[in-house]
Amino acid sequence: MNKDSILKGDIVYNFKHNYIRIYTGYSLAEFLSELKDKRELFQILDSCLGAIARDFKLVLDSSSEAEIPRRDLEEIGKLYRLDWLVEWKDTRKVSDELFKIWTSDFRCVENNKEYGYLFEPMNQYSNNVAYALDNEKLFLRKFDRKFVCAMSRNTLERKSLFELFESNENLKNNTYYSFNYRESGIYPNPEEDNKLPHLALERYGEEWEEVSRTQFAGFPYQNKTIINITCETFFHETLPIVGEQYQRFFTEKTFRPLAMCQPFIYVAQSGMLEKLKSFEFKTFGKWWDESYDSIEDSNSRLEAIKDLIVQLNKKSLDELREMYLDMIPTLQWNYKNVLNLHRFHEFHITHNYNGMGIDEFYYAPYHKIFN
Repeated sequence: MNKDSILKGDIVYNFKHNYIRIYTGYSLAEFLSELKDKRELFQILDSCLGAIARDFKLVLDSSSEAEIPRRDLEEIGKLYRLDWLVEWKDTRKVSDELFKIWTSDFRCVENNKEYGYLFEPMNQYSNNVAYALDNEKLFLRKFDRKFVCAMSRNTLERKSLFELFESNENLKNNTYYSFNYRESGIYPNPEEDNKLPHLALERYGEEWEEVSRTQFAGFPYQNKTIINITCETFFHETLPIVGEQYQRFFTEKTFRPLAMCQPFIYVAQSGMLEKLKSFEFKTFGKWWDESYDSIEDSNSRLEAIKDLIVQLNKKSLDELREMYLDMIPTLQWNYKNVLNLHRFHEFHITHNYNGMGIDEFYYAPYHKIFN
């Protein structure tokens, strides 16, 4: 993303929510790094001053990902480019309320430290998951296994789950799972990883094109399993070695079981179940122990999750099906809540943008709004 692409129409105005949005791509750090100089940034932002003067909010949107720009820019020696944004905001006398940077990181204020006041969490969740077609007739579902666990990349916690499935024959036979069929994960150990198998869900009989896998590959296995073991992108609390805080955010992985009316065990950072509940989702503490969510030590949390899986696997398929039938009102509630996520500030799903390039600010019929 650079100034030229912005000039072609990546500055847009949202009439419904009264803000101007500059899409910076997946990375604000990359966007700022590609600018030739401070003057180029100021030229882009100054084009929006007329609208800001009329109390329209200006947003730099990097909500496609949950990066920590302060950390990323510091690593490449360009932290001063965040100071450019501070200088522009101060010299133009733009209030905190009328200028924000969006990122999916729910901890963006804390994680960006002295620059945190510039940031606002905004989870760009798109409708890129499969939705239950039988949400009104869940009692008719036929189950042939207890669990499904999609793990495309190899990380420490996913490798541990893989080893659990492989070491417990009964659990293995009751679980559809994938593992390590993409590139090495966050904690690669090439010598060891090269010996690990690459297992896709397709090995159970369903064939998918690469472009369809992310959205639909798990669909048939979700339909015929009871519990989803949901592995989010990040599990550990801090970055290895440096010990810095990880960003926290929801990806499509979280919404797959919710949209498919499945209960789930959440392999994620501590407190993320509670965060999900803050958006009015219901979880499954009535039916099993969810205290693992409050365990801050990642290794202890993982062991608690594995113990829970083993305990649930001791129940028969019929026993778990009876449990599922009792959950149906909760599952239907969650399904409807996914469809209405946009009512929360931190999610934008149905915010439609009307594209206008910088030149069009002055020549489009809307010029009176911006000037």
